[in-house]
Amino acid sequence: MARVEVASPAKVLAVEWAFAGVRVNALTPGCGEADLVASLAATGRPGLATPRSRTPSSRLGGPGDIANLALFLPTDDWADITGQVLVSGGGRTADGFGITVTAAGQ
Repeated sequence: MARVEVASPAKVLAVEWAFAGVRVNALTPGCGEADLVASLAATGRPGLATPRSRTPSSRLGGPGDIANLALFLPTDDWADITGQVLVSGGGRTADGFGITVTAAGQ
């Protein structure tokens, strides 16, 4: 599922239900250390080195990171957060997915 398929409904529902005190947010994983990635690395396919090198924190999250976000959001300490898409990705999406852009002619 694409992030937009999660983000758009979360934002629309957040606006539509805010009057009733309902908060709607979305959690999306970045490239993480999941079983599938580990099994691909074990077969000689590209492993974790490339995504890790393109992640500003050099850390790939796992299922526990998403679980911690899910526990963090419903608390009253964060009652003003609604309509947001939180990405557990070590800053990779903030950095343009680690893509290096150079000016034309360089």
